[in-house]
Amino acid sequence: EVIRMYQTLLGREGFRKGMDLYFERHDGQAVTCDDFRAALADANGAQELLGEQFERWYTQAGTPTVKASGAYDAAKNTYTLTLSQSTPATPGQPTKLPFVIPVATGLLLKDGTPLGDTRVLQLREEEQSFVFDNVPSEPVPSLLRGFSAPVRLSVERSDEDLLLLASSDPDSFNRWDAAQQLASRVLLGLAAQDGKGEVGKPLLEAYRATLTDESLDPSLAAYSLSLPDYATLSQEMSPVDPDALCAALKTAKDAIAAALRPELLAAYERLAPKEGETFNIEPATVGKRR
Repeated sequence: EVIRMYQTLLGREGFRKGMDLYFERHDGQAVTCDDFRAALADANGAQELLGEQFERWYTQAGTPTVKASGAYDAAKNTYTLTLSQSTPATPGQPTKLPFVIPVATGLLLKDGTPLGDTRVLQLREEEQSFVFDNVPSEPVPSLLRGFSAPVRLSVERSDEDLLLLASSDPDSFNRWDAAQQLASRVLLGLAAQDGKGEVGKPLLEAYRATLTDESLDPSLAAYSLSLPDYATLSQEMSPVDPDALCAALKTAKDAIAAALRPELLAAYERLAPKEGETFNIEPATVGKRR
């Protein structure tokens, strides 16, 4: 996860340059993480970016939490995204200093249209604000695209926002994550009622969009349609009620099967092996079997 952040911050070409210098300097040697970091910094003139503050990923314990909030200014057509970071105290390290956190970010309009390309924001202070210009209407932010940093994300999102991300986000990770969050919210709500209640339109519409989008990679579609399992849900429930969780999962599965029966059958027909098709382990066919 930390190595991946080098590529996120430097770009693919910059990361390749750094790797070339690293092997030129150290091929066949026993070296340290500091040597690796120095090679990438020197190759890209990024000594400040990859300096002492970035080194905290190796020396400072704990997982940071990034909190996000946004404000849209209709008069100026700007969207201001405010990010803050905090890391809980750990034994021997009661006070934590800010990390360098790359937050890959995109904006989606309410109709699902992406607004521009992904922008990598560098969160280096305890709190920073980033302004997006030429935003025609209030957007929904897509944060930490590609899981750009190993952090916990805290952001208030409505069911409608999660539906938009789960059905329209061009980033595969965030599309899956939004579907998981929406499903967890529904399942925990059902569990609080001992499995009684309604699944609700947002989750069903998110799943319908996934089932009918033939451009999606079949593996991504399969994972996005997978309900969070018992172990995942139990981490968000205190105290854990096994019977209620099992009842909630059954209620949700029954409701999804009933509401989306035509879409499920159509997807099955589309993805089922054709007559004479031989079994293989190519990624595309593995995805169809999922």
